[in-house]
Amino acid sequence: MKKTIRFILLIGLISSCNYHRKKLCKEVTLDDYSVDIKFYSHLDCGVFERIVLASQNGDLTYREKFKLDKLYKIHSKNNCEKAQTDTLVISLSKIQCDSIFDLANNYVNNTQFNIHVSACAPMPMKVVLDGGSIDVNLCFENQCKSTSYYNYGHLKGVSSDLNILMKYIDGIK
Repeated sequence: MKKTIRFILLIGLISSCNYHRKKLCKEVTLDDYSVDIKFYSHLDCGVFERIVLASQNGDLTYREKFKLDKLYKIHSKNNCEKAQTDTLVISLSKIQCDSIFDLANNYVNNTQFNIHVSACAPMPMKVVLDGGSIDVNLCFENQCKSTSYYNYGHLKGVSSDLNILMKYIDGIK
């Protein structure tokens, strides 16, 4: 009987300690990440857009320096002759930065390839033209992952994850 009471008290003590530890340890988010989204067309000299968010120190790519926690919307036109570039820089809150990262991460993670098809079904033939492209590059600390989508046709046929990400970014003023 004494062993049972001791066991019950020990379980109560352990669960009480775990409850207090969970209550003291709140979730935090890390800042060492970047999101780099590019829209461009090989056939049309006038299309190039880039969206950059850097929350990490150092160069995002070779020699490029972006201020931390700023959203850069870079739009270029007439790239074949004399490029004209407009850059809009928007200050973001920590929550907005983290939301952009989470939405971009969701898009990259949900990009799937399926090479297994039924031999009886007609083979899916998708023609990839040298048209528009979307590149999403996501880096966290020393790791990066990216995905590209070709011939996007003004975001038609792109996953809903990318549309949600772009709507969120477009809504930031």
